[in-house]
Amino acid sequence: MYGVAFLTVYFLVIYRIKTEKLKYSEDTIFTAMLYAILGVLVGGRLGYIISSDFRYYLANPLKIISPFDFSNGLQYTGISGMAYYGELIAVLSIDIIFCYQKKINIWHFTDLFVPAIPLGYTFGRLGNFINGELYGRVTNLPWGMYFPLDPTHQLRHPSQLYEAFFEGIF
Repeated sequence: MYGVAFLTVYFLVIYRIKTEKLKYSEDTIFTAMLYAILGVLVGGRLGYIISSDFRYYLANPLKIISPFDFSNGLQYTGISGMAYYGELIAVLSIDIIFCYQKKINIWHFTDLFVPAIPLGYTFGRLGNFINGELYGRVTNLPWGMYFPLDPTHQLRHPSQLYEAFFEGIF
């Protein structure tokens, strides 16, 4: 879903520079997006590592990037854990440096991307829903759902869908 989010933001920004006849080239947008993708992935992961269990990752540095567990043979476990605030800090830092190097007005350049970001965010929350993670509080409402990863197996709000709609689309 990250890929879909990045492509959505990229194509929306390209659409804006073409329809609004803005002075940015597609190459500039593409380069900025590559840096932003790097910032999201690295910043999000580092933010999670620092804020969740930093001591564990210091003792097991391979778990930062490896989707495999070697303790009981070779077992695929995936990589879990991204932190939005880590992504935000990294992308803003990269944006400042990028604009400074290219002599671009940071406020105008950032304004170009900001309207597209919530729609990209929508796909991240849909990914959380597909993965069955970040579910909401227990409920008795008819649209409550059971999530396989919920250890209590209770009916819960699909908070990922609420966030996808209200923080992304709406």
